[in-house]
Amino acid sequence: MKPLIIIDGRLANLRHAGLGRYSLNFLRFLPEVADRQFRYGVLARPEDISHLGKLTRGFYSFYPLAASHYSWQEQWQVPFLLRRLQPNLVHFLHFNVPLFLPVPFVVTIHDLIKHHSFGKAATTRSFLSYRLKRWGYRLVFRQAVCRAKAIITPSWWTAQDLRRHYQCVQKVKVIPEGVDPDILSRRKARKLPDGVQKPFLLYVGSLYPHKNATLLLKMLQEWPAAPQLVVVAARSVFRDRFWQEAQKMGVAKKVLLVGFVEDNVLAEFYRQALALVFPSRLEGFGLPGLEAMARGCPVIAARAGALPETLGPAALYFNPDSSSELRHQVEIILNERQRQKYCRLGFRWVKRYSWQKMAQGIMDLYREVL
Repeated sequence: MKPLIIIDGRLANLRHAGLGRYSLNFLRFLPEVADRQFRYGVLARPEDISHLGKLTRGFYSFYPLAASHYSWQEQWQVPFLLRRLQPNLVHFLHFNVPLFLPVPFVVTIHDLIKHHSFGKAATTRSFLSYRLKRWGYRLVFRQAVCRAKAIITPSWWTAQDLRRHYQCVQKVKVIPEGVDPDILSRRKARKLPDGVQKPFLLYVGSLYPHKNATLLLKMLQEWPAAPQLVVVAARSVFRDRFWQEAQKMGVAKKVLLVGFVEDNVLAEFYRQALALVFPSRLEGFGLPGLEAMARGCPVIAARAGALPETLGPAALYFNPDSSSELRHQVEIILNERQRQKYCRLGFRWVKRYSWQKMAQGIMDLYREVL
């Protein structure tokens, strides 16, 4: 019988933001490059199996598993199921590898943000609950990276950060992510929500403290003539905090909060925005920047984390502590000639990234490990 590779696909849904997009596109493109000497199975949430089956055209065997990520249930349900399936290799697409796993595995480590960003501002839990959760996180993370047959990271920056924190790490392979084909496709333009005022700056992503989005509010406060800021972020406690801060700083009229949007609407935001602003202090890759470039949107990014590595010379950069430097880069993009220049640079730069290349790199790693 052919060796069996199992992939933990419980995050393969866009409701899980960047992790969901990564998981979905990996499952979607692996069949195109898969070595047929292996069998492939996926652990999936029961409600996602129908969609994933259609998306991957019946390539995988699906094994329903209701246990949520980061839950106590996954600590015993995942090993129990894998002990029954007896796979030759398991690929966890996130760090949450159960502590008592009976089979060999590889793991994707997207970043070490929770190693750097922690404390009261980074949680909504009580002190005791947060301390317990953080202890569990560090325990699970350490055993995942120390026991893995190999670790995948999306950037060299993350690989180096991982090695700085864990001397036990053996094999690390850097395999960059791609740009979603649904973002790239030139489908019929969608009307943007009411309240959007051109020209506008665009922010896409969560609003956790390490995302440093309050720097954008500071720029608006210091620059009355600044363009409108449109924020595409799913509803959360951190989004509510961001809105409260905008009101407190007196810039709420310059900010439009938009919730989760479908990819065709997101693509239209990218196409019509003056620029995507990316002020994050800690980023393991920086996928929204590539998506923006693919749609002809200039990118203004913090000189921090993996962003300079991922976005290269095709973006404008600023000190993540300097609202005045951010304003200066926005003023550059307000010049139409400069804007067109960075549109062209982005189009050329983004061509080096694809989910097919990522899937091929991971398939090659499976062969090495097995």
